Amino acid sequence: MKSNQRIIACAAAVLFLITGGCSATLDTEPESTTGESVPAPTESTAPATQASTAAPTEPESTAPVPDPVAYPAPAQAEIDRIRQTIAAEQKLYGADEAVLTFAGDCTLGTFPECPEHLNFNSVYRASGSLTYPFDYAKYWFQSDDYTIVNLENAFTTATKAEVKEWRFKGDPSYAGMLSPSGIQGVTLENNHARDYFEVGFQDTQNALKQYGTTYAYDGVPMKFTIKGINFTLLNYDCRTWRQERIGDQLIAQYCEDIRREKTEDNIVLVAMHWGVEYYNNPEPYQKDYARRMIDAGADFIVGSHPHQLQGIEQYNGKYIVYSLGNFAFGGNENAVKAARDTMIVRPRFKKDEAGKPYCSGMTVIPFAESSAPDAAVNNYRPVPLYGEDARRVKDTLLRRSSPLPNGVEDILCAGVDF
Repeated sequence: MKSNQRIIACAAAVLFLITGGCSATLDTEPESTTGESVPAPTESTAPATQASTAAPTEPESTAPVPDPVAYPAPAQAEIDRIRQTIAAEQKLYGADEAVLTFAGDCTLGTFPECPEHLNFNSVYRASGSLTYPFDYAKYWFQSDDYTIVNLENAFTTATKAEVKEWRFKGDPSYAGMLSPSGIQGVTLENNHARDYFEVGFQDTQNALKQYGTTYAYDGVPMKFTIKGINFTLLNYDCRTWRQERIGDQLIAQYCEDIRREKTEDNIVLVAMHWGVEYYNNPEPYQKDYARRMIDAGADFIVGSHPHQLQGIEQYNGKYIVYSLGNFAFGGNENAVKAARDTMIVRPRFKKDEAGKPYCSGMTVIPFAESSAPDAAVNNYRPVPLYGEDARRVKDTLLRRSSPLPNGVEDILCAGVDF
């Protein structure tokens, strides 16, 4: 159902896998004014290396650096199970429905302090797979009409980065893995797309254009048409610290943009980068803003940034997915416990008898952030969940939805309901 520039993407990215990628470096700049203070996760993360003026008491280790683990391709039995699940899902909706897919934070790159043999670049190259981070998910992405993920890194070779704990970048050729994986669009309005300043942000846009991937950020909407339905996606960074500093100016802008874009015959999607990292529940301002945006004309709202799943509301018949969690997340070589469970969501849209489009349903596909045998290791390749594991994700969503004023009481979930 999709058209993309697969040939040029495959050729360029395969060349990169053969020749190797770049290593991220950090040149310090004046302290950024765009940082935020958030609680640390309960499990360990890799801290930024601190410079020391003290002489070392022992000589540096000369031990060889371990080789990166080359994770095998998905087994045929796993692929068959995915295809069977997709086939069961497709029986649930009609041929006239436009099916979209959303996935959460994708960091297709690494950070300077990550050990060389564990970082995304090394694991990706060792795999030999062009689409490695999406080797399981791509079957869903390729079976819908349009897939959008939150891209939380720069595609750049720039070396000057913001002075902050986490700075994420990948080689521009990494943009070539998106289209072959079935990903048509990415959202860029987040706290890492500009880690390498405006130069890195422009490099990212140029790389996406080169490989035929659309993108959105504040002031640049994403527009596409599926099965006669016009879609407009608006994308905003509304993390808690921004909301506290700027206040009602933000939501006033969002609602004005929505009212400007909304027509009788289109669907307005809103992708929000908001909330607090590692919090289970949305902040009060998020719930307020979501309702105000729907009242202004938004048809579907999806969120990122908290790095874990949050609840789902259905306000005036419109879904609010507060947080999708991490997905293919190269930003941490550890699979932090709070972030291991994740999902993709697949809203469907069709026209009523009067020709007005609306959201006709939504399914959830439970995933684990990593497919590594060791649950504490992040190998940057999410894997679908089934049975008790899928039930756990569904139960988590329903439990976190129940305190919300319009929290969903049930949700169609792969691996549990079909």
